[in-house]
Amino acid sequence: MLSSYCVVDLRIDYLLPAPCEDLYFDATIVHKSKKLIRVDASCWNFDRTKQIAIGRGLFSVCETVESV
Repeated sequence: MLSSYCVVDLRIDYLLPAPCEDLYFDATIVHKSKKLIRVDASCWNFDRTKQIAIGRGLFSVCETVESV
């Protein structure tokens, strides 16, 4: 059985303008149940000294039957 995920809610708070350089992202699963997953994420500049944005997502888990 496979699972697919649908976005229920996605929020992004931009704290600073993004510089023209590589960005780094961290994400953590905060809660996971059979039907919902909640994730917190952060965006950082190249040397991880400035936090550019933070986000939070809520995803619905849908089990799908694999076709033969």
